[in-house]
Amino acid sequence: MPGAQVIAKNVETGVVSTTTTDNAGLYRLNLLPVGTYTVEITAQGFKTTTQSNVQVGSCGRDAGLGSIRIAVGETSTTVEVTWLTHR
Repeated sequence: MPGAQVIAKNVETGVVSTTTTDNAGLYRLNLLPVGTYTVEITAQGFKTTTQSNVQVGSCGRDAGLGSIRIAVGETSTTVEVTWLTHR
């Protein structure tokens, strides 16, 4: 999903890191401190997806979450009606 916002929040410290997915739907959060994170992915028109208990270790290597599916969100239409009265 291109243009999705990715938010990683460290559960212990509350520190938040954010990024946006690229045209291929890929993202990278560099140099996250060691800890446990909750990762939230949001995109307009889609439901927010959350991954809890994501562990970041001190090994200094890349780690991925794998493919994450996001579901289409609720759609709504607003119709504004204006009544005109003639006297």
